[in-house]
Amino acid sequence: MYQPVYPQTDRTPHITADGTKFNIKQASRYRYVALSRNLLKRWGGQFDYGDYILLEGTPNKDGIYQVRDTMNPKFSNVVDILESTTVRPYRYDNVKLFKLNV
Repeated sequence: MYQPVYPQTDRTPHITADGTKFNIKQASRYRYVALSRNLLKRWGGQFDYGDYILLEGTPNKDGIYQVRDTMNPKFSNVVDILESTTVRPYRYDNVKLFKLNV
């Protein structure tokens, strides 16, 4: 998970990599995710900005999210859920992503 604050984001934490603007105080409500570059189409992956994904394998965060952001290049095969600054940090390993055809 990540929160819309510097240094977890760039200096425009209210704007995702695809240009979507959102209210920082309500970040969790949007159900946006950032994917590592290797998962995004522009770097050879299968997902594109705007795609809806099904996330499975978490105790309480399974569900449908929308791809809107990109992670730092140092990460690979990772998904980050955008959360409000009031949410306590968490991490899940071995989650599964499925692209939904909407």
